[in-house]
Amino acid sequence: MTLLRNIRQVIVPAVLNSYSVVFFFNNRLTGLLLLGVTFLNFFAGLSGLLAVLTTVILVRIMGFNEYNLKQGIYSFNSMLVGIGLGTFFEPSLVLLVLLLLATLFSLFFSVILSGWLGKYNLPFLSIPFVVSFWIILIPSSHFANLGLTQRNVYWMNEMYSIGGKQLLDLFQTVDNLHLSRIVTVYLRSLSSIFFQDNLLTGILIFLAILLSSR
Repeated sequence: MTLLRNIRQVIVPAVLNSYSVVFFFNNRLTGLLLLGVTFLNFFAGLSGLLAVLTTVILVRIMGFNEYNLKQGIYSFNSMLVGIGLGTFFEPSLVLLVLLLLATLFSLFFSVILSGWLGKYNLPFLSIPFVVSFWIILIPSSHFANLGLTQRNVYWMNEMYSIGGKQLLDLFQTVDNLHLSRIVTVYLRSLSSIFFQDNLLTGILIFLAILLSSR
């Protein structure tokens, strides 16, 4: 019962808020919608979720501030790191090790910045993500058995493997909508936050924000 209560009261809010806090919300429904959006690039979404779960479990074990944990403050940078690595690289044991290392580094950097900048009432935003991601990305060409993925080049195959012809047709229909350039750029910018580049993702993120915004 204690474990189930822990999962319901701490781990689930921490995971979902890791996604919603990226847009400065503390809303589990928004987090759930955004979590689903990341899985439109399946392996990237899976890598992001693994990074979040790893961070949440580590924070719980190490006894860091529970309020920050439940708000997703410690884990949203890890989520971005996970999605980024899952977007650029093929699944492998090497990638899994690098993902765990980057997640650990992002967590400790978040804790350090939270304590340091918190004294001045300043947020650390996505600094841990930027630093952690580039520490892994810059020397990545020297890692054996770590290959760049081709999934983003052949994205139609990716969409077909996830949702079949129906999802592929939906993606193509939405991407071919005749929208103004400003709207198109805005929606694609939203999708790029999760390392994607399509209108459907942008629309789903916009709807999630709209549902949560005052």
